[in-house]
Amino acid sequence: MQAERKIDVIRDRLADERQAFASDQSYVGVEGYPALIAEYESLTVDREYAEETYRAALAQLDAAKASAARQSRYLAAYALPTLAEAPIYPKRQQIMLVSLLFLCLGWALVVLIYYSIRDRG
Repeated sequence: MQAERKIDVIRDRLADERQAFASDQSYVGVEGYPALIAEYESLTVDREYAEETYRAALAQLDAAKASAARQSRYLAAYALPTLAEAPIYPKRQQIMLVSLLFLCLGWALVVLIYYSIRDRG
């Protein structure tokens, strides 16, 4: 019986302390302990979200660096460039022959025009 009274007294004290603790406004401008806990939980969630976002950004950065490193391998020169053994362009002989052909055609055209004018006149 006395043990039950002690238990009841302790329960009453706990309930009183919880009530006093929950409705305590010891700071000026603070809405109370429940509001403070709610704000703390909100800030904790925001911090955890920021940490997860930061981790995801770091993972993407690492992936981008790895991709850039993989792609840069294709840009590396495997053999140093050398001088050509024989030039391919300009083809001087072909240019000379084509020029000579057009000069001959031009000369023939001028001669034909000259003889045509001379015969009519």
